[in-house]
Amino acid sequence: MSVGTLLPQLASLARSHLNRKAWASGNRVRTVATTLVVFIAAGVGGAHGAGGARGQAHASHAILRAIPLEILGRPLTKRIGIGVAHEPVTTRSLEAQGWYDEGLAHLHSFAWLDAARAFNMALRADPQLAMAHLGLSFAFGGLGSLEGATTALKRAQALETSAGARDRARIDLRRRQLSALMDPRDGAGYAAALDSALLRYPEDVELLVLRGKAASASGGATGTATNGAAVPFFRRALQAAPAGFAALHYLAHAYGNSGQIDLALQESQAYAKMAPSVPHAHHMLAHSLRRVGRVREAIAAFERGDALAKARFKADPVPPEYDWHTHHNTSLLAGAYRYVGRLKAAEDLLRPAFRVSAPLLTEELGKRDWPALLLARGAVADALLASLQLTKHADPVVRAGGHLGATQGHVGWPVVRREP
Repeated sequence: MSVGTLLPQLASLARSHLNRKAWASGNRVRTVATTLVVFIAAGVGGAHGAGGARGQAHASHAILRAIPLEILGRPLTKRIGIGVAHEPVTTRSLEAQGWYDEGLAHLHSFAWLDAARAFNMALRADPQLAMAHLGLSFAFGGLGSLEGATTALKRAQALETSAGARDRARIDLRRRQLSALMDPRDGAGYAAALDSALLRYPEDVELLVLRGKAASASGGATGTATNGAAVPFFRRALQAAPAGFAALHYLAHAYGNSGQIDLALQESQAYAKMAPSVPHAHHMLAHSLRRVGRVREAIAAFERGDALAKARFKADPVPPEYDWHTHHNTSLLAGAYRYVGRLKAAEDLLRPAFRVSAPLLTEELGKRDWPALLLARGAVADALLASLQLTKHADPVVRAGGHLGATQGHVGWPVVRREP
């Protein structure tokens, strides 16, 4: 969720509280006034001081906690059940090509940590592999680091002389894509460059996927916000590589965002079948199941994703708090538990999660779920304390959510508290 979508929701809730007669006392009025001031501050500085379209484009992916480069460079073992992805790159090393393809598969499942590690493994096998640096650029972008994405791109550009024509085209397209992310006015030029590349390589899966992401104004670099405009490109990608899973994943997002939930469910099921060991594949299936009302099946899919992630981190001890998906899946699984009345199960998930910082703003906003659950269970004092912790957060948007939680706690306080 971006700053732009969060602020109207917060402001609307605050206005509804202001209209309540219960807010007659001075203390509560001051609480709401504080909340609204924070909303304004978050709107002005939501992207850590960046203003205008440039700031808003990156607000939801603002880095709150840097991931040590040492973790991204740790050796990786080959994983099975992650789906098939392949892009021929300029290298004489079969090992480097294999690691590149594995990194590509991780990219298409938003497993940014594993993607970065796989691309670094490819560079161990072939230090001159420009496309491995390009892969790292995408991994850093997924992790929210525009600086890291740009640095990796420059390293790819430095090796262009040893790369083939298609690789050079991909590197230039990434340059245009980063420019468009920084300034949406460059988006038309980036889309036109993709169309030109597709004239030369009409069945290129990666180019088709990129074009699909660029087809939606809000598609962004990851493809989570694509809509119906992206579907024809993703369909062409699936036709070009029926054994690949990437297009299925992106189609699930595109159909879901355009309200075609039955089709989203169909693609999600196929994605989970092709990448059975990927937590996000089961998470996507759970998303679709939930939206068609099959909540208990959705819970089972969320739980499957959670179990896979835990098993992976146990076998390969990378701190799970650095994985955005762990935070995201926990939040949605807890919400599904709440929906069916399993409040204790939701509490068991959210209590420890509240104490662990997430690396990105989008996931850190999920910390609001814990005081909300406490408030729903009538533990108003605990909910207030948890909300007040969020009001001290380093990010203004999270602080705004904390102040909103505090106002909701003050509204509920007279109802629950026993007067002496």
